[in-house]
Amino acid sequence: MVKLAEETDGIIVSNDQFRDLAEESEKWMAIIRERLLPFTFVGNLFMVPDDPLGRNGPTLDEFLKKPVRAQGSSKAQHSARGFAEHGNQQQGKKEEEKGSGGLRKTRETERLRRQLLEVASAECRPGALPGASPLRL
Repeated sequence: MVKLAEETDGIIVSNDQFRDLAEESEKWMAIIRERLLPFTFVGNLFMVPDDPLGRNGPTLDEFLKKPVRAQGSSKAQHSARGFAEHGNQQQGKKEEEKGSGGLRKTRETERLRRQLLEVASAECRPGALPGASPLRL
């Protein structure tokens, strides 16, 4: 999972802290530290923290946004996901045409991300549990 997150610039949704893999490389350690989204179940609610990187980190919405990358620097490291807005339309069209990593087209990934955020926003009940956003299954 860590390797896939590295290759696709994705996040990892897991309760595993990957301590054994964090020692593989500094890059993997950074991915685990900066892109791991823990979760829990409370009854039939799937819950994720409102602040996945701690109180001083980004909100859940910011964490789930993909940062802007200069063309050719997709492997660049970043300190916290999501503090930048999406890239310009020209770059998006180029990525869309060739796909990003061969898994799915950029447009499809963005559509799925928006759907996930819509579900999360619609199902959130503030105050249910401090520091968590519930999603009904």
